[in-house]
Amino acid sequence: TTIDGRQIRANPAQVALHGYASEAEMLASVQDLATELYVDPRRRDEFRATMARDGRVEDFVSEVYRHKTRERMWMSESGWIVHDENGQPAYYEGMVIDATARKRAENEIAHIALHDMLTNLPNRTLFHDSLCSALTENRRGHDIAILCLDLDHFKDVNDTMGHDCGDILLRMASRRLARAVPSGGMAARFGGDEFAVLLPDLRDRDIVGQTCRAIVESLSRPFRIRGQRVYVGVSIGIALAPTDGNDPHELLKKADIALYRVKREGRGTFAFFDEGMTAAILARREVEADLRRAITNDEFRVFYQPIVDLETGQPNGYEALIRWQHPIKGLLP
Repeated sequence: TTIDGRQIRANPAQVALHGYASEAEMLASVQDLATELYVDPRRRDEFRATMARDGRVEDFVSEVYRHKTRERMWMSESGWIVHDENGQPAYYEGMVIDATARKRAENEIAHIALHDMLTNLPNRTLFHDSLCSALTENRRGHDIAILCLDLDHFKDVNDTMGHDCGDILLRMASRRLARAVPSGGMAARFGGDEFAVLLPDLRDRDIVGQTCRAIVESLSRPFRIRGQRVYVGVSIGIALAPTDGNDPHELLKKADIALYRVKREGRGTFAFFDEGMTAAILARREVEADLRRAITNDEFRVFYQPIVDLETGQPNGYEALIRWQHPIKGLLP
């Protein structure tokens, strides 16, 4: 090709690649490679810049048009500069390879790496990358909502109907969840019955509540699996950036804490994170740690309380009650 982008020779393989019957037909048809060949005309500028810098290009992959038919394909170019007798660039020479199958395989591999195999939703990695991008690009200071979701009673489905039915339910629930998320948002599956939703660039915080209500309503409707009506539900915890911070890990942790509160208090609804939740979680973890130490240190005591027959006044049995001899708080029921 000429430096400015006109085709001057084409071998039979390249002629056939672009849908022409002869070199003459192709050369008469191609006037400007930048605008006629590349889907993104700027690729020709990048091609020329690389040539000017390095004197050659290797495996320069672009999306292009099959020139005569205008169908899209991917093409790999390798080439070099041919100079004239004065040492000035005269034209480009090289080869092209149809890279469509390779590009398709690369895209499939990238998709697999970033999506859940069962539901085809984005996975935790893609969700985290998208959340980081949303936080970085949030220059206007709009709200970003992070929703952590668990299906209610999903374990019951696995236990009573089998894991294959559980997988069917997860796929159906994923489709409902994706439909309930507004345009611009993202639904992801983290694993098991754990899901997440990202709502970036929120100009109206009411959208968060509307989305949560839509998700709860959608996932509360019965699913029909192998002739049976199956009922689950969903619990949702919400964290907001920048209100609850701008660190992605911290935001997910806070949304998860809010989810934990919803599950403890009845499920089937949603709650926004507040700092009081953290204090409650920490207090509960402190009790759990103390209980483990209490077992090791033999701090539990058994007390027996008689059960008395009210007609005779005689004891007819005993109730065994455990008490905790806490080293700081004393005897605890």
